[in-house]
Amino acid sequence: MIDEDGCIPTEESLGPLYSWFQGDDTSDNLACSSSPNAFCFFCHFVPGNSGGADADLRAHCRTLIDQKKEVHTIVSSVARIYDRDIRPMVKVVSNGVEIKAPQWSKRKIALHLITSGEFEGLFDQLQSKIFQTMILRLQEKVVRSDGSISDGPRRALLSTMREYNTFKQQWLSEGPPSKRTKR
Repeated sequence: MIDEDGCIPTEESLGPLYSWFQGDDTSDNLACSSSPNAFCFFCHFVPGNSGGADADLRAHCRTLIDQKKEVHTIVSSVARIYDRDIRPMVKVVSNGVEIKAPQWSKRKIALHLITSGEFEGLFDQLQSKIFQTMILRLQEKVVRSDGSISDGPRRALLSTMREYNTFKQQWLSEGPPSKRTKR
């Protein structure tokens, strides 16, 4: 049964995937800006406002993204460089208190790289990795112990492969999602 808003009622209360309205609680958003109490070097320092360290680190990220390195590889590299070369020089003021050498967690680094829009190519690559991982995991669950093919997992695998091929064809013909022109 569908309610007056066109929704199927459920027993649980559901919320938005991404809260965009200023008055909403955004703490559940998977975005760097959603957790203001956790330090993010890139969010805190405007490009060119930290003696060049941010620009160098941003350029390093772009180089790794262009090389199609995986997210965890980029995050580990950024964390290592920040901790070794930049962190000792960083001072921030939070609630009137100066914090020296704030920690920049790997989770916060990953959230910024993936969700900020500053490194769009990485999210495009992540979509492809998700498809690849789904296909690899699904194909491991298709054959029964007697050697016969299970129909449900087979259909799920083939459907996912079709979706991925459509995604790739669109990528080849129109460019990566972040570079497509709006219609």
